[in-house]
Amino acid sequence: MRKRIIFLFLFLMFGIVPLLSAQQRQITGTVTDNSGVPLPGVNIIVKGTSTGTQSDFDGNYTISAAANQTLVFTYVGFASREVSVGNQANINVSLEEGESLEEVVVVGFGTREEDKVIQTISVVEEAELEDIPSGGSPQNLLQGQSSGVQITGASGVLGARTSVRVRGVNSLTGGAQPLFVVDGVPIDDSSQTFGLGGGAVNPLASINAEDIATFTVLKDAAATAIYGSRGSNGVILITTKKGKKNQKPVFTLESFIQVSSATDVPKVLTNQQYGQFYSDVLNIQNDTDTFTPESLRDDFGIDYTGPGFDWLDAATRTGYSYSQNLSVRGGGENSTYYLGVNHTDSEGFIIGNNLETTGLRLNLGTDISDNFRAGANASYTYSQNDRINEENSTFAAFTAGQLITPNITPTDEDGNFVPSGQTGQNFVGIEALNTSLVNTTRFIGNAYVEADFFDQFTYRLSVGIDQRFVENRFRSSEVFTPGGSAEVAIAEVDRFIVNNTLNWNNSFGNHNVSALMGTSFERTNTYFSDVSSTGFLTDALPNVGSGSTAGDFSVTTSGNRLIGYFGQANYDYDGRYLLEGSIRRDGSSRFGENNRFGTFYAVAAGWNIARETFMDGSIFNRLALRASIGTTGNDRIGDFSRFATFGSADYNGNPGLTNTNAANPDLKWEETESFDVGIKSAFLDNRIRFDANYYRKTTTDLLIPVPVPPATGVTSVTRNAGSLENSGFEFDLGVTPVRSQDFEWNININLSTIQNEVTELPGAGTDSQGRQFLQGTPVQRAIVGESANSFYTVRFAGINPDTGDAEWFDINGNRTSTYSANDRVIVGDANPDFYGGLRTTFQYKNFDLSALFNFSVGNDILIDGFRFSRNPNFVGSFNLDPYVLDYWTPTNTVANVPSPASSTFGTYANQSTLQLLDGSYLRFKNVTVGYNLPSEFLSNTKLFSSVRIYATATNLFTIKGDELDGVDPEVTDSLNPLALGESFFVAPQSKSYVVGLKASF
Repeated sequence: MRKRIIFLFLFLMFGIVPLLSAQQRQITGTVTDNSGVPLPGVNIIVKGTSTGTQSDFDGNYTISAAANQTLVFTYVGFASREVSVGNQANINVSLEEGESLEEVVVVGFGTREEDKVIQTISVVEEAELEDIPSGGSPQNLLQGQSSGVQITGASGVLGARTSVRVRGVNSLTGGAQPLFVVDGVPIDDSSQTFGLGGGAVNPLASINAEDIATFTVLKDAAATAIYGSRGSNGVILITTKKGKKNQKPVFTLESFIQVSSATDVPKVLTNQQYGQFYSDVLNIQNDTDTFTPESLRDDFGIDYTGPGFDWLDAATRTGYSYSQNLSVRGGGENSTYYLGVNHTDSEGFIIGNNLETTGLRLNLGTDISDNFRAGANASYTYSQNDRINEENSTFAAFTAGQLITPNITPTDEDGNFVPSGQTGQNFVGIEALNTSLVNTTRFIGNAYVEADFFDQFTYRLSVGIDQRFVENRFRSSEVFTPGGSAEVAIAEVDRFIVNNTLNWNNSFGNHNVSALMGTSFERTNTYFSDVSSTGFLTDALPNVGSGSTAGDFSVTTSGNRLIGYFGQANYDYDGRYLLEGSIRRDGSSRFGENNRFGTFYAVAAGWNIARETFMDGSIFNRLALRASIGTTGNDRIGDFSRFATFGSADYNGNPGLTNTNAANPDLKWEETESFDVGIKSAFLDNRIRFDANYYRKTTTDLLIPVPVPPATGVTSVTRNAGSLENSGFEFDLGVTPVRSQDFEWNININLSTIQNEVTELPGAGTDSQGRQFLQGTPVQRAIVGESANSFYTVRFAGINPDTGDAEWFDINGNRTSTYSANDRVIVGDANPDFYGGLRTTFQYKNFDLSALFNFSVGNDILIDGFRFSRNPNFVGSFNLDPYVLDYWTPTNTVANVPSPASSTFGTYANQSTLQLLDGSYLRFKNVTVGYNLPSEFLSNTKLFSSVRIYATATNLFTIKGDELDGVDPEVTDSLNPLALGESFFVAPQSKSYVVGLKASF
């Protein structure tokens, strides 16, 4: 009805407009892409006529049209655009990439027309990545932008690792991260850095976010089975920017400055608060009133009367980041090129955390002849990370800042740094005097040749390498380590990949067929050496060799090989009925000689209903059904898990060997079978776009440690035992409420649900209820019949208002004032009920605004640090959260903390649901406001083709429960699949503000 009303209105309006609108006039303009780069060869026609032209080499065009006519702009790989002429004589048009129905999508070892894609994939385009700071973790750009993909920042430390889950946890011990493929190279994502109390350095930090053109997430078996043994956790393809043929050189310069701070900072007691609380506790426990802050100072030499020192404030600062990116891209008649150079210098919001990165990328492609092509993609990155300790370390600034009592100062009366004398270390002095550097050099590249023959076949040979050299340098001052200490650890990773593929494409009548066959070989070698020394004459001597006493020296090497044979076939009839099948057989050196090879397959089918004749004239631009079933594998275990291994041992002062692992020649692949069914639609002139998918993934032959008799010399051995299941729904909705010449508004929402269940664990240990389980952390387990991330602990019942005692529920649900680990039960799940994101964009003439929200609902998080910061019994040992000031007294019977006189005062903070919180949140992840200088103004300068000025804010605010005050709900301190959603003094995410300029010329 609404369309009819609009049509009637337009008919009446144009019916009464005089015929002056029929007068022809000359229209001129320039056509560019969304980056302002001119597009040559764009087809421009007057809608409904045969009048047309093409843009020239500089994107300029001239055409005659009347005021009441419409110009249609079309270009291969870009969405078509229609513009009403009106009274305009100059019409400049920007075309968007990747939205036309004929868009080519990268999938596996080839490409597909988007309308013929029957795999479940998600593509995040360049426009959706712009102006979002990555913080040294390119994975963060995906957060909230792809259904089925859950991104959790490990911490706010620069370059920290990020937890990425595609459709949940599909392995318990074999790793849960997806496979990352950069321009066809499956890259190594091992950290190769020491975990200084927490997560190691992000191995993807070497990828410059400004070079990324698209992320493509492969989710179902139809998409991932072609990667065989590495596809069970999903595959994320990263495509970097390329040049375009027949394009003169376009230089793009981008420069921005970023200011950052912590999103959530907990509270700690001031010196006076601490002294008064300490005195009150002593008075209540000793039934006296003689203790005061002054008596503590005078009688015990503990001064809580002065201003003290705010350690948590000293741990944080205002962070700064400066980034410059310069690129040039273009191409000739038969070639393309892209060259990018970037430099980023960042200071994190935590004291001592700095990261400096310089990178170079070169992408080349050339048509040597009509039937022969070649190209190369290469990136070189050097980064220097001034590291800090994280999370579970008393040397970590954000941890020690909450633990050191406020009466302690970092320096003595003479201004010299001194040890804190407490469990929390003097991080102010440590960051000033100690050295902790990680220097990383990385080269990722591949070269390829392609040849067409017999008009139907294409052969492609590609050779890729991923080489990484990591130098970890540590030097501790004699102030904090008597005599000083030094250590250097060097890691080298060398990965070599060779792929051979043969493609066949043919069409006859309405039948279209294609096939792919190929081989893949990967070799990965790892070398690690570590040397240390102590006893330095002076801190001015930085090198390990200057120490008088040699420490440990070790050298380890490791390696693995993978060979795969694969094939894929596709058939479609008139683009309406689609069928696809793939198979891959992989052999890995990581598995036993009896089961070294595994075979994986996938079958998918689709029906493009919108192409049926009975859909002619319908509201649908796209309507398609699809379904798939298939298997993938997982080989993320140690390189030598199948071998009997030995390690050094000491036998009464004599060197010897001890058994460290038992041989298992039958060790084989984990295998995940996936079923997927979905619908994809677009209607009302693509103003509404809706996709829905249901999936079920069952992983069998889980690689888990199974206990063995002690007589073997080891406690467990890796075996194939057990299974788990993930299932859920994914929804993607896109709406364009307004689309006009000057204004466009788009909304995109994605929402995913997940159900996770461990179905069997033969050979695993059993709990008191007889259920088999694997222990992930002291409070998290994978239990048969429950989630793989079940929280298992004692239930806290609260403070008894009559007695002032802390109480818990026993295993039968009865209240008790006696804490017992035997009362542990399943109390929560780290997996959310649903999660997703919302992105909305506005474009009005030269102004644009985009906003991104991400959310998670129904997941529990464990803030394990509360066992210290909210433990009133630790008064005198650690600083505390003001939460403890609300303790029970006869006049304050509704309290957080038991009476200091209660026998439960010392057990109150034991691990229980007291530390378990609802982690649901809605975060305003990013907002960007930009302005593109008018083309008329730029044409007068005769220098720039486009200039964009923008401002961005990240993590502006978070809507969460009141109990999460001072707690970042988006948290995890481990990438272990069995340790999701836990925090032990994890640093929060950063809040940042960016101002930048991007110019092309």
